[in-house]
Amino acid sequence: MPRGKNKRTVITETQHQAIHLLILGRFDPNRSLAEVADRVGVARATIHNWKKEEHFQAEYARQLALYKNNFDDIKLADRSEEHTSELQSQFRISYAVFCLKKK
Repeated sequence: MPRGKNKRTVITETQHQAIHLLILGRFDPNRSLAEVADRVGVARATIHNWKKEEHFQAEYARQLALYKNNFDDIKLADRSEEHTSELQSQFRISYAVFCLKKK
C-alpha cells in the first residue's frame, strides 16, 4: 500500500463514537466538531479527515438511516429542548444496543 494511502475499511470504536456524536449534533446546534473531537479524544482535524473517507461516510449514512427509521415520525426542524434531550437519550439506548449486538 503506498504511503499516505490508508485504505482502511473497518470503523474503529472511536469512529463509532464520533459518528454517534455527529448524528446527535444534527439535533443540537451547540455541539461543535471540536467538542465531538474532544469527547472521543482526537484532534478536530482527525474528525474532519474521517468525514472525507468513504467507509466513514457509509457508516455515518447507515447509522443515520437507523436513527431515522427508529424515529421516522420526527421532524428535524422545530424541536423543543426537552424533546431533543429525549431523542438523544433514545439514540444513546439504540447505539448501546447496536454495540452489544456487534460483540
